Amino acid sequence: MDTKLRTLAIKTFATACFIFGMIMNSLGAVTWICGSYTGNGTTQTISGLGFDPEAVIIKSSGNTTAFIKTSFMTGTNSRGFSSTAGFVTNAITGFGTSAFSIGANAGVNTNGTVYYFYAFKSSNVVKIGTYTGNGAANRNIVSTGSANTKFVIIVPQSTYGGSVWYTHNNTAAGYSYDDGSPTSHWDSPAPVTPPTTGFSTVSGADPRTNVNLIVYHYIGFVEVAGECEVNAYTGNGTNGRALTGLGLKPYFTLSTGGSTAILARSRSLTGDATQYFSATSNASNLIESFQNSGFTVGNDAAVNNNIFNQTYVVLGGASG
Repeated sequence: MDTKLRTLAIKTFATACFIFGMIMNSLGAVTWICGSYTGNGTTQTISGLGFDPEAVIIKSSGNTTAFIKTSFMTGTNSRGFSSTAGFVTNAITGFGTSAFSIGANAGVNTNGTVYYFYAFKSSNVVKIGTYTGNGAANRNIVSTGSANTKFVIIVPQSTYGGSVWYTHNNTAAGYSYDDGSPTSHWDSPAPVTPPTTGFSTVSGADPRTNVNLIVYHYIGFVEVAGECEVNAYTGNGTNGRALTGLGLKPYFTLSTGGSTAILARSRSLTGDATQYFSATSNASNLIESFQNSGFTVGNDAAVNNNIFNQTYVVLGGASG
């Protein structure tokens, strides 16, 4: 394989230090990994993940949308996060043994371009599934299992807008949407009581989450001590603000709140760089760096606006 996984600057997957961006439970089961590869403009397989993936998100450093595929998206279908085109068949094309495959779509495989990927499998932390909309208000999606899913990326199968995210933190039930458009942000302090299992769709017949007969796909995150932290903080506009005491060493963070954007950073990214899942280039002054038990944010309004609560999910481990 001519593709280089650059999750760590080491030589063998077997080396313990290669566990970069992975979560491992006490039995050593890998549940997610972050890494990068260089596009070749045709097709290629990204292998050596350490598990059979059930969901993958890919984003370049440039102003192209992220692409998402889950195991519930049939065939070679995947979806652009902020695209209105619905499914495409030449982006993330399939899953294999410890691998995923990509086609020639410029959003995932332009020759010479570096892409960053976030790969997941279902676990006690990550919930992957699908449901069909019924148009009902405040609908509970309980197929995620027995856990309270606190941060969810929802992908409509239709050509409506882009994907959305939904979240509620530990102290208050707050819900927000992001479909990649700066005019469509929606936020509410507590329209419904969150279920103890799964998550709620919030609004009846909203095309982003619950239109009758439309199929939706999701990747959800469950708070688990020492592995996944979902919470929020109030922005203060201070640059270099450290958020510590998470009880885990972060390797992957999703953050959102003061803008209409999902922001992502893993330890695969170097320097002061953060990714937007919408069609926006990597930017600085957002999620600036990681510490042993937290992360540092800049004073950009997308992560540290002194008006909004900022919600985040962090995956990691006690010592990495």
